[in-house]
Amino acid sequence: PAAARAIVEAVTTGGKKLVIHELLDNADVHQTKIQRELDEHRAELARLKHVLAHDIPETLVCPISCEIMKEPVLAADGHTY
Repeated sequence: PAAARAIVEAVTTGGKKLVIHELLDNADVHQTKIQRELDEHRAELARLKHVLAHDIPETLVCPISCEIMKEPVLAADGHTY
């Protein structure tokens, strides 16, 4: 929204093309970063679904990370993490 307002302001006030290109480049960099993060999250979701799809006993899966526990610890509350 701020970039769009800045572009409109630059165009209506006779702003320089350089300003518009800088704003568009910044928006492109931001979009690329968001897309990369989204791809990473999708990959992590796919990995976790794969882990949970197997018939792994629930007692071996950490309730916090949803991963198979490597070194489980019994907490004072009776839960294993």
